[in-house]
Amino acid sequence: MTNHDQDSGWTAATRRLASNAVGAVQNRVELFALELREEKNQAISVLIWVCTAVLCGLMALVAITATVILFVPEDKRPFAAGGFALFYLVLAVVALLRARARMKHEAPPFSATLDEFRKDQEWLQQK
Repeated sequence: MTNHDQDSGWTAATRRLASNAVGAVQNRVELFALELREEKNQAISVLIWVCTAVLCGLMALVAITATVILFVPEDKRPFAAGGFALFYLVLAVVALLRARARMKHEAPPFSATLDEFRKDQEWLQQK
């Protein structure tokens, strides 16, 4: 085997290795882009539904509260309004705490991409 044959063998092996590395990185970048798109679409969808629910809920709450307060005798109306305000405040705090708890238990964004990078790193360390 001549020196030229060895050089071409090393060159071919290096090219294959570089091609594989570029392919792996491209695959991971495509996965990341796909997950990013999915996260964005899900966030927009959830935001639209949350805004709709909040708007409709607030309109109903105002109407119900006003109706009840109007049916309470005039001298007790300030107490009824204060009771509603306290009730709504408690509900808001409970909702906030539940939302925070739910956010802590969600899978981190791009977890599939991060898992693939970890697998790649483990594989490379074994070689």
